Amino acid sequence: MNSYAAKPRLAFLFLIFCLFYTIIIARLYHIQIQQHAFYANLAEQQYTETVVIAPPRAPIFDCNGNYLALNKESTAAFVLPKQCTDFDTVLTFVKQNFPQAQE
Repeated sequence: MNSYAAKPRLAFLFLIFCLFYTIIIARLYHIQIQQHAFYANLAEQQYTETVVIAPPRAPIFDCNGNYLALNKESTAAFVLPKQCTDFDTVLTFVKQNFPQAQE
């Protein structure tokens, strides 16, 4: 095969790969830069979602009719220190929902 015949093919392949890379980079720019607020809001909703498990489990009794296991209401929370800006609100929430927690 003549090396002169291979040059147009190589140039065409090179242009195709450049086009694909340009499309990928443009798509990444669109997702990460232009739609940043949308995805940041979506992530925030996932972190602050409340999960309610229903129906409650029935109590478990021993052979004498004494309770062995009961349902107990509980509250769980976590704080991301780097994202926390209002420590007074967090402290108030902890005091109201976790009175046994020590400061």
